[in-house]
Formats: sequence, structure tokens, C-alpha cells
Amino acid sequence: RTVHLWHSDTGRHLHALGGHASIVPCVSFSFDGALLATACADGTLRIFEVATGLLHGAVERAHAGADLSAGACDPTGRWLATLCEEGAVVLRHPTTGSATRRLTRRAREEGFLSQGALAWSADGELLASLGGRHEVVVHDVATGAEIFAAPAMATSALAFAKHTRWLAYGGSRIAVHDLTTSLGLRVYDEPCVTALAFDAQGRLACAHRSEPLRIVDPLRHVPPIVLGADDLATAVQFSPDCTLVFGRTNGVTTRCDV
Repeated sequence: RTVHLWHSDTGRHLHALGGHASIVPCVSFSFDGALLATACADGTLRIFEVATGLLHGAVERAHAGADLSAGACDPTGRWLATLCEEGAVVLRHPTTGSATRRLTRRAREEGFLSQGALAWSADGELLASLGGRHEVVVHDVATGAEIFAAPAMATSALAFAKHTRWLAYGGSRIAVHDLTTSLGLRVYDEPCVTALAFDAQGRLACAHRSEPLRIVDPLRHVPPIVLGADDLATAVQFSPDCTLVFGRTNGVTTRCDV
């Protein structure tokens, strides 16, 4: 229920961001790093100032009482997207959290997914979402149209590439699609995937619940980079300088140069 901020270079603890009444499944920095949005499972969206740790704004019952399962700031600073457990996607003002637009997802009889995810393309024009039905869906943000949909299988993670419109999604396996050409690039059998992240070169880091972290190259048939057996990861991301940052199952956050 408390989000902790740490200095990535020194490891110094900066702030403890409290006030959450339930677990926080997702956090997201604004494009300039000045604000941090937290999506709380009780349906409350909070926005904190990174420099001071003070609460900048909050939206109670952000999805009419439904639990929030994901939140993501777009890389251009125009939107803050939230996703609720039923699969509704709402675009919000990035600093106040007030709702601006809703992206429609068709309901299906299969029921709801317990875990959701959001991912923005690097140009902020596409938004991928998982939740509410058993599909990964990509919206064109300008028009609101669905431009891609694929069976989610046991998907729990989404990621866009940094400089292309490649989308990776995975759970019991990982699929990589080029949304510009509508071609599937690669499918990997990677069990229990918990998080995905592309680096600037187009390589894909895959965190697993029960396997060492791997880095694969969707374009080249080369063996994956496999980190040590102790590096079981629950979250993964690349910093702007291409350093890999991942959270281990033992609660330790690690930085490494790959």
C-alpha cells in the first residue's frame, strides 16, 4: 500500500508515497519525470510530485467504483490512461487525472480478466490494452478505432518497442507483431511471463515468475542472453541509457549493463 521512490544511481531512498487503501498494481512516471501516477486496486488514482513526494491530485472511484488494474502516462505528455478490471480504458488529463475520453472495448461473454495491462507506442499514437475480454487490443488514440486485436491466451504483459511499432505480449508464450505491416515477427515459448520491455536496439527483455530473465532479439536468430539463476524477476524496464533495471522476487531491484 506504500510506493517507495529510490534514486537509481545512488540507491538513496527518496520518498514513501502512502495513503493507498489497497494494493497498488501499477505506477507510471509522466513523460518529464516530474509526476508519478499510482493506480490503486480500490479504484483510486493518485498523482504525486516526484521532487517532494507530495500528493498533487487524486481521483476517487476513477472507474465508477470498479477496481483499477493499470495506469500509464503516454510518452508525449498528452494523456494518462487508466484501465479497470472490466476492461474500460479512459484517457485522462496527465496532471489532474480528470477523465477526458473513453476508448470503447466490446464486451464478451467469456468474462473478465483478473489482470490488466496498458502500453503506449513511442509516439503516443497507439495504446495497447489487456483486460475485460480475452484479447489484446490496440486503439488509434486520435480516432478511437481498434486497429489490432489478438487472443490474449494467458497474457499478463505488454510492451511497445522504442523506435518501431512492434508490440510484444505474453504470458504462457510471447508473440511479437509489427503493427505497421500487420505481420507477426516471432513467437517464443516462454513460461510464466510477468513483464516485458524493449531496449533501444529492439531487443526484448522477458521477466519470468519461475525462470531466469532472458533477452531475445525478434529479428535475429541468435541465442538469448540469459541472466543468472538467481535473477528471477517480477518487473523489468530499460533506462534511457539502455541499462536494464529489474525487480527480483526477493524484493531487490537490480541494475545491469547488457
